[in-house]
Amino acid sequence: MSDKKKFPRTGFGRLAGDMVRRYYTHDVARDSAALTYYLLFAIFPLLIFISTLLGLLELDGAYIASVLEPLLPADVLNVLQSYLDYVSANQSRQLLWFSLVFSIWFPMRAAGCLMHSVRKAFGCGAPESMWRSQLRILLFTVCLILSIAITLVLVVVGRTVLEFAGRIITVSEAFITAWSYLRFVALALACRRLVEQGALEKMPLIHYVAGVSAGIVDDAPVLDLPYSEDSRAQVDLNCVMNELGEIIELQGTGEGRAFTLTEQQELVRLCAKGNRELLKIQKEALGGAL
Repeated sequence: MSDKKKFPRTGFGRLAGDMVRRYYTHDVARDSAALTYYLLFAIFPLLIFISTLLGLLELDGAYIASVLEPLLPADVLNVLQSYLDYVSANQSRQLLWFSLVFSIWFPMRAAGCLMHSVRKAFGCGAPESMWRSQLRILLFTVCLILSIAITLVLVVVGRTVLEFAGRIITVSEAFITAWSYLRFVALALACRRLVEQGALEKMPLIHYVAGVSAGIVDDAPVLDLPYSEDSRAQVDLNCVMNELGEIIELQGTGEGRAFTLTEQQELVRLCAKGNRELLKIQKEALGGAL
C-alpha cells in the first residue's frame, strides 16, 4: 500500500516519480552547477582573447564608430572608439595565446562534464582510457569553437580577417576578393551537401542572393567602394537582391551630405548591375539551379 502512495499508478505520477529518482541518482544538480561554473569562467578569457585579437587586426575605430553611430548613444561610441584605439596601441601576442589556452580549457571542461552526464543517463560506464577520452573531448571542443568562430568572423568581417591572415600565411588578393563575393556559394554548397546526406529534407535556399554597395565619392556615383573610397564617401548605399531582380534589403546613408531621389535611383541601378554580375558568377559556380 505504501508503494502505491509513493509512486501513483497514473502516467503523470510515474513520470514525476521517475524524474525525481533520476534527478538524485544522476546527480543533476551537481553536474548542472559544474557545467554553469565552467561556462561562466570561459567568458572572461574569451573576452580577453577577443580584445587582444581586435588589437592585432588594427581595425579602424573611427570607421566602426561611424557605422554604429545611428544605433548607439554618443557616450557609448566614445568608449568603444577609445577601447579599439587602446587595444590597437597595446598589442600583445603573449596575452593572445594565454587567453586562447584558457578559452579552450574551460569549454573543454564543460564538454567533459556534459559527456559525463550523457554517459550516466544512458547507463554507460566510465571510458576505458581517460587520456583517449580527454583527447576526444579536446578535439570536439576545438572543432566546435573553430567552426563557430570562423563562421561568425568570416561572415561579419571576412575581408579584414583574411587580409590579417595574409600577413602570416600566403593569401592572395584574388582569393580574398572571391571570398567576399562568393560566401553565398559556400553556404549553398554546404546546404546541398546536408540535403544529400539526409540531414535536411529539402534545400532551405529558394533564391540566389547577392549584395553590393555603391556610393557617391567626390559627387560621382561609384560601384563597390573599397575602403579608401568608402571611408570618405558622401553617400553610402547597400543593396541586396535575388536573381529575379527583386530587392531584399536597401539601406542608404547620407554620410557627408544629403542625397536626392534621383541620386538614390542611380545608385540602385549601379547596385543592380553589380548584383547581376555576382549572381551570374554564383550560378556558374553552382551549376545552375539551387
